[in-house]
Amino acid sequence: MTTRSRLAPGDPAPWFKQRSFANPSYTFDTAAGRYIVLCFFGSAAEPNARAALEAVRRRGDLFDDAKFSFFGVSVDPTDEREQRVADSYPGYRFFWDFDGRVSQLFGALPADATTGEGQLTFNRLWYVLDPTLRIMRVIPFAADGRDIPALLAYLDALPPRPASPAPRSRHPSWSCPTTSSRSSARSSSAFMKPMAAQNQASCAKSTARPSRCRTTPTSDAGTT
Repeated sequence: MTTRSRLAPGDPAPWFKQRSFANPSYTFDTAAGRYIVLCFFGSAAEPNARAALEAVRRRGDLFDDAKFSFFGVSVDPTDEREQRVADSYPGYRFFWDFDGRVSQLFGALPADATTGEGQLTFNRLWYVLDPTLRIMRVIPFAADGRDIPALLAYLDALPPRPASPAPRSRHPSWSCPTTSSRSSARSSSAFMKPMAAQNQASCAKSTARPSRCRTTPTSDAGTT
């Protein structure tokens, strides 16, 4: 029987550690203290996923690591291998969730899914979290892309984050990318073109750091 985690506004977001573009074991709860957008896009090869990523990339006025930080979640190893997406500082980070653990926690993959069992339906979802990592909004991807303006309108209407950030974990969360990460950010991917120059310029002043599933995303269905 296939079951999925069902998270709703008001629920605390699950805490986790996962490999990211620049961190072999990123501790997610250390990102508290700002609004967080978690995007379970599955694979950057999918047209709806590309449209979502391009839309948030154009909103650098929002995703500045002060008010908002963006975290994209990929379950497609080809995204890393072909450098389809990359971190960009401030504001944008990516998890390599190739074992599906994080996607299971948030309901994007069935809770009982196992790596290598064949194609599984991937629910593409947006989560908006408050500075204490409590869920504020869950928005499923829509086939016609209407989820994107709905998300951005919701973010634009949010008040400034509290003056006193939420308590942090003992573990430091943000760091400059490694040399290999900066090199990878020079990929010709449309989403990555503007990133390499920003990485080096903003690394010194960044105060925030982020951290595998052979499943194939096949659906944009989601649950609220």
